[in-house]
Amino acid sequence: MISIIIPVHNGAGHLEECLKRVFASTYQDYEVIIADDCSSDASDRIARAYAKNIIRLPERRGPAAARNAGSQSAGGEILLFIDSDIFIMPDTLQRIADFLRENGNIDAVTGIYSARCPYVNFSSRYKNLYLRYKFTVIPEFTCAANTALLAVRRSSFEKAGRFDPDVSTCEDFEFSQRFAAAGFKIYNDKGLEVAHSRYFSLFGLIRDDFIKAVNMAHLFFNRRNRLYRHPGERGALSIGHSQMAAVTTTFLLFIFFCLLPFFSSAWLIAACLMLGVFTLACNFSFWRFQWRGQSMGFKAASFSFTYIEHLISAFAVLFAAIRMIAGKTKGDFRP
Repeated sequence: MISIIIPVHNGAGHLEECLKRVFASTYQDYEVIIADDCSSDASDRIARAYAKNIIRLPERRGPAAARNAGSQSAGGEILLFIDSDIFIMPDTLQRIADFLRENGNIDAVTGIYSARCPYVNFSSRYKNLYLRYKFTVIPEFTCAANTALLAVRRSSFEKAGRFDPDVSTCEDFEFSQRFAAAGFKIYNDKGLEVAHSRYFSLFGLIRDDFIKAVNMAHLFFNRRNRLYRHPGERGALSIGHSQMAAVTTTFLLFIFFCLLPFFSSAWLIAACLMLGVFTLACNFSFWRFQWRGQSMGFKAASFSFTYIEHLISAFAVLFAAIRMIAGKTKGDFRP
């Protein structure tokens, strides 16, 4: 049996559709456990209309703690974690059950985001395509699971130590590191797609990117001497070498541009040109993937925002480094 565990906090806007998609599955041997992380909206009422097993946390603890609470009530051999804004496909459960039954040496399987985004605004589409790209370029065996859709054998999950309740924005990557380091295998099934129904305003996207970049840097700093990579993986914690290079060179380009009005010289102009060309090369693969089938307006906005996003990431890493020096890297940065 598959135990489907759905953490939710004020997710009334998408929880019902999430549950409808679950109950439309062709595979029937499953149970649904909803871990309500102290919602104050109609999430509890919606949950009770669809599921019998509902756990309500007495105070907000974050998705990691909610998932752990749900797993303690699970009766299945397979734990499937999905977010409340995720819409699975009719054959998702069947694919997971068949895959884990046929591959006894693999302990977990994760999926990717569908290219179709329920929202038409730029910020939501950009983020959805970025996340799709991110997990598309990750190799088949990975140390970067995606808890938007993560199926894991219960015995392996327990042995690895569950999720860290002190980590709320990068809990999937933190868990993946411990899980892989313990000798368990995570398979990235690029044919296992789910729709991500999350709306991002421009400000919300910038804020979300900054917070996650800070906490990703925290995780990297805390595990820098024991960072685990599966053979074939490049980069660190789902961040590829090209993205790391793009963030670094974009930050240098920004610094050089700031210096130009004060120290205008041929070598500084040449350095800016070279850095600009290098950033284009680093981002080429991402843009080619993201722009496929998109309008010229989206492409132009995406081109500009990619550089803004890289600057956000660079300043987030600097902020995380300052926090590390101040001894504040335990747990999450939660503004």
